[in-house]
Amino acid sequence: REPEPEKRRAYYAEFQRLVLEDLPLYPLVLLPYRTVHHPDLKGVDDNIWGVLSPLDRVYWANGDGAR
Repeated sequence: REPEPEKRRAYYAEFQRLVLEDLPLYPLVLLPYRTVHHPDLKGVDDNIWGVLSPLDRVYWANGDGAR
């Protein structure tokens, strides 16, 4: 907590510099994507990428697709 606006501004500037230098991606907002899928569809990601995740690990649990 810093009550002095100038000092607080300097802390925010330093934080932003560190984030840009040290982190390749820092999600500050989680968009409210919703995904609906069949219960037998497995491997669906529930991470920050949501529906934008690769589908190479998605599979049908019973092996023959949806009923």
